[in-house]
Amino acid sequence: MIPQQGPDPESPAGELDRLLDRRAAELGIDHALLRVWRELGYVPTSATRDLFAPEELARWERIAASSGDDTDLTDLVRLLSEDLDEVLAATLAARSPEPARRFAARVIETDLLVALEEGPDRREPETLGVTLAFLLLAGWITLSTPGRCGAEPAVSAVREGIGPKCAELAAAAARLLARDPVEDLGEELLPALVLLLAGVVLRHGDGDPGFVRRYDRSRHEDTPSR
Repeated sequence: MIPQQGPDPESPAGELDRLLDRRAAELGIDHALLRVWRELGYVPTSATRDLFAPEELARWERIAASSGDDTDLTDLVRLLSEDLDEVLAATLAARSPEPARRFAARVIETDLLVALEEGPDRREPETLGVTLAFLLLAGWITLSTPGRCGAEPAVSAVREGIGPKCAELAAAAARLLARDPVEDLGEELLPALVLLLAGVVLRHGDGDPGFVRRYDRSRHEDTPSR
């Protein structure tokens, strides 16, 4: 089934859309890419492309192409989603924020190097990698948190399973997604989101990193995965 254009305004995805629209500038998120998210409400990845109808994939490619930059968003999303799969698994295995911090540093450095290479006339957004990683993480957190239970169970799982300092970061990410006032996370933005997602997996997915992927699938089935 092909979803309606854009997320339901009352759904968690709709709330996320409104949050991103308001905070895009302060988070360094690019508005052209937000338009792709707003138009579709989904982002195909290498692990989920076969779950989408041809019409859905064509719509994604059409809207991504019309965003006005030369970057192949589909390939970049594929690479980032694969990296994030590994980072989430490493975070859960090591019970440490360091895998997420190394990932964030690579993405930020790549964005910076591309911006320097392209110069002031570049057409791509300066934070392309950070933007897409943010959208992927925020979407996974939103879709894989059951019902309206909120983020506190996931934050508690981080506190118990990874540590109190990491729980503080996860809590900051939760406040951001809940549209509450939050301090500037700076380079800790992506690590905070990874830690919150790890908490969701620990609390609701029995520690299995693949837990978040079943929600990619369930969006295209008549009944939720079990």
